[in-house]
Amino acid sequence: QDASKIAFPIPGGARILSSETGQILNELVNYPEGYPYSFIASFVNNHTIAISFQSYSWTQTDSIDLNTGEMIRRYPELIRCTFNRAGNTMICDLGDLKLFDVATGRTLLQFRSVNQGKYYTVSDNGLYTAYCTPGSETVFLWDTQKGTQIRYLRNNTLSVCATMDFSDDSSLLVTAAGTSWSIPEGTLLTTMEVNTPGLVTISPDKEFVLIYPNVFELQNGKLIAILPSVDDRISDIFFSADSKEIVMVGENKIFHFAVLK
Repeated sequence: QDASKIAFPIPGGARILSSETGQILNELVNYPEGYPYSFIASFVNNHTIAISFQSYSWTQTDSIDLNTGEMIRRYPELIRCTFNRAGNTMICDLGDLKLFDVATGRTLLQFRSVNQGKYYTVSDNGLYTAYCTPGSETVFLWDTQKGTQIRYLRNNTLSVCATMDFSDDSSLLVTAAGTSWSIPEGTLLTTMEVNTPGLVTISPDKEFVLIYPNVFELQNGKLIAILPSVDDRISDIFFSADSKEIVMVGENKIFHFAVLK
């Protein structure tokens, strides 16, 4: 979260590097039982890492204290788990979607997918979860910690279910279908003209929204730029902390753009 470390999986464990120097800070080799066919390492916070390990005979996700190397909690039978930015919510996508409280291990929410299809996002602070199924005209907004539905977001003139993103302060939700919503009131704020919904992200200052490859002004939905096409499959997009740059992560390359208004 503070960008000081990089984690990536190695056979049987994970390696932690300094982002600034590239120096190896730590190596966790906790799984000598055999080479995994599915393995994910991700940060929960600056001093904790989670490792999802799937071998041919068992699966589990462990959270590990990087300062001591000791395991904090084990989640048997859970794989493909990621975390929200605050590191207080673990999201495991096993066809069905399950959300857990990291501090206690308590199950928070569980969604049964329709025809194995879904879009979802969890706010950075862990307070809200937005969930919908493809083809639906409704996004359901949940209180993650209480496990209760707050309201639904619906536009009578446009299908809204697509990839989604909360603003950093959790006050806005944008869908790649081209709609932005106020979370406190549940009201539709702006619509944007989108031909093919793709990945979506909101700039930290809430001035821009990128619905790949289009960049819009968030306040009025005006299209201000179309990013050049790239020769790679894009898996993640985000703005820099100052909202002046866009980074797109591909399978083979990372693309870096300046935001020009």
